[in-house]
Amino acid sequence: MGSGAMTGLLTLLLTAALLGCFNGAMGKVLVKRQTFAFTSSSYSFTLSAYVPGTSVGKLATTLGLNAGVTWRVTSPNNNVAINYFTGEMFLINYVQQCTSPQVVPTTATTSANVTISTNVIISVGCSTVSGATTVASTAGAPVFSQTQYTLATQVCSLKTLVGTVAATSSTGLTNIFAVVGATSYFYIDPRTGEIYLTAIPPTATTSFTVSVVNAAGTATVPISVTLNCVATTTASSGSAVLNFGMTSYTFSNVNGVAGAPIDQVFATNSATPSATVTYTTTSTQFTVNPVNGLISVGASGLAVGTYTLTVTATDSTGQTKTTIVTVNVTTAGAAATGPTTPFVPTPGPGGLPDFG
Repeated sequence: MGSGAMTGLLTLLLTAALLGCFNGAMGKVLVKRQTFAFTSSSYSFTLSAYVPGTSVGKLATTLGLNAGVTWRVTSPNNNVAINYFTGEMFLINYVQQCTSPQVVPTTATTSANVTISTNVIISVGCSTVSGATTVASTAGAPVFSQTQYTLATQVCSLKTLVGTVAATSSTGLTNIFAVVGATSYFYIDPRTGEIYLTAIPPTATTSFTVSVVNAAGTATVPISVTLNCVATTTASSGSAVLNFGMTSYTFSNVNGVAGAPIDQVFATNSATPSATVTYTTTSTQFTVNPVNGLISVGASGLAVGTYTLTVTATDSTGQTKTTIVTVNVTTAGAAATGPTTPFVPTPGPGGLPDFG
């Protein structure tokens, strides 16, 4: 083999190796998905006060705010509750100081019914200045506005507000509400007394008890909720519910070079997880992969700045959903030039590449 042919062969092998590395790296980008996880591998909070209504701390996921994530404390807890919509934990009872840390099992669930769990460690401590740990007196003890509540709803979608309980204090003390024991079907906002549907009960009527506590005392009231379902939305009902993992997306530190991959949007049908989803956009500055939702810079490249685009997801059941994507370009890029596919040398005599 002549030196020229040998040089050509080595060049070809080097080119193939480089292209393989490039394609391998690109392959990693193409399969990137929005990861659903907690923002911390563990959560540990130390109480600053020990009275009902005290904010313990707030949990979060990588999907960010307004992503439709719902939160639960998964075992009965008479001291701590979590806001079903925001992930903020509250005290719903007086907590005794100088006691062992509490372990609170907690879950986060997406609109596509993907659930992750973690244990939250709440340290109580031994402070002497953080407030009372028991009811101080009976003056201004809470009184419910009704001796019992009979509620009903015809809308059986999750997160439906089914009713509100109310309590007063003659001295204007702050009241904190809680469900006594545990129910996986209803959530009560500790501060407003609003009751929301969190799962579809097995029977039409469900009964449970709600408590209220303030610095002067406690009270309880029986609750009865009847579901006369005209509209039902659950993952098992067969209804088509297509949602993105987030209500909106923001991608930062983007390179504006033409064709550069940015990140992925992702949508699923919670009632029909096997439904095929395709993605489209009308943007002239960006493209979206119709199969995996990967957003890339368009052929013209982008200057440094902030851009927005709308992405539409359409699934095989006929459902559609749109989301807004904000892209922050921090490195200016040039327009695409030349061929869009790698150069492949033409075989010469004997099958060796002919580099001319």
